[in-house]
Amino acid sequence: MPTLIMDRADVLDWVRAKEQGNWFKAKDTALVPRSLVKFSLKDVPSGITNPTPTLKFNIEKSYEAGHQMGVYIVRKSNGDDNWKFEETLTRDLYKWPVTDPTDRIGVYDSGDTGLKSFAIPPVPLWNEAIAKGTLTVKWQEVIPAGSKSSRIASPISLNSGLAPYIQLSYTGSNTTPDLAIYRSDIKFSTIWPTPGSQITITATVRNNGTQSTSNVLVEFWDGSPYDGGTLIGSQTTGTIPGGGGTASVSVAYTTSLGRHIIYVRVDPTGSITELHRTNNFAFRSLWVLNNYTSYPTDFDANRPEEWVVDSDIILRATTSDVLPHPPQHASMVGGHPSSEAAHGGILSQKLIYEGSHDDGSIWIVRPIPLAIPKNSSKTVRVDFWAKKAPSAWPNNTIIAAIDSTLPEVEEDFTMLDPPSSETWQSYSHSRVFTSGAVPLNMEVFVAVGFHNTETENLDLAHYLDDILITVT
Repeated sequence: MPTLIMDRADVLDWVRAKEQGNWFKAKDTALVPRSLVKFSLKDVPSGITNPTPTLKFNIEKSYEAGHQMGVYIVRKSNGDDNWKFEETLTRDLYKWPVTDPTDRIGVYDSGDTGLKSFAIPPVPLWNEAIAKGTLTVKWQEVIPAGSKSSRIASPISLNSGLAPYIQLSYTGSNTTPDLAIYRSDIKFSTIWPTPGSQITITATVRNNGTQSTSNVLVEFWDGSPYDGGTLIGSQTTGTIPGGGGTASVSVAYTTSLGRHIIYVRVDPTGSITELHRTNNFAFRSLWVLNNYTSYPTDFDANRPEEWVVDSDIILRATTSDVLPHPPQHASMVGGHPSSEAAHGGILSQKLIYEGSHDDGSIWIVRPIPLAIPKNSSKTVRVDFWAKKAPSAWPNNTIIAAIDSTLPEVEEDFTMLDPPSSETWQSYSHSRVFTSGAVPLNMEVFVAVGFHNTETENLDLAHYLDDILITVT
């Protein structure tokens, strides 16, 4: 029975919409109910019988247990698939209709995590979607609770293998291969290499199509092959069966100091006819350091470029839920090293918030490597100094996050103490990571910043400095 896997390459659009009254939409690595994902079904072979479609997705974390979360298929009678992230109003995306319980394919508790799998009934939901050529999935509360209670990996999750996908088994003939590789398919033989050591990089290539293929060229790159990267080497696979079959190849690599982004390209010359080519590459970080326990940043000389500015800024709506609160654009945010204020040295990290709207958070984030032997624990801690903007509204809070997922929403953060004055104040935050029977080798994201409330008509400039991340 052939099996076809429709992954991120088949996703046409997606969005997460913030709760009623706080109109905000985003397209990033997180799906937080309420969210929509639209799949293209153009690769489903014609004339097949006995289709057995299954939706699979990964819940990365729970914010609050005890809520029933529903997974729905949007039908033509209830809104159809004519929504677009760029064009559809946020309030309409939030309310995109899935009012009929028969459109719900599954329910899970908001405290659940890990892989979820729900069958899509062929009649009428799958057959209607095939007739349209698209299928939209919506995640939302069964009983609206006004709370974002879990986080799902999106189509651009940093671990692309966790993104939502549809697995379709059917009766019919094999058609075309579809080669794919995900971040988790790239492995390093040494967890903590030192500069000048030789390691082995292994890539596992998948075939999400229904037809087997062989002799697939696989390239390994240090840095992007599209932007000045260096070719490490290439290998050719044996036969890769269809329906999710795999084959692995490896190359040797001599390390050098720094964080390296290792890219793997599958069939780079396009010699194999397949369904998609957008899932034919993946990348993973390889850290090569002399010290894996301390990461200082003073914004003068110690690696400020590793910190990236991000935010979660809302667009407040009226209570009547009729019109967005004017002006109808999000607040401006940003940040850069600045000499306007510094705790030590000359520069600090300036975070800018132009308060066109009521609330929001802004932060800086960076990854660090973390390796934990089996049945062990390690603590990641961040110490930093913060200074709030002069004459800022008093409702400011320092926020911090340490997690294996990239912080995207305010719920990813811990609220620390609010600044008591406009002088520099010290803060700290820590988290313990524990392994089981299998060692852990991952990147951890550390973020610090500010949460602001009631900031309309205020231009704020907060500052961060002397950040020290330690692993013990």
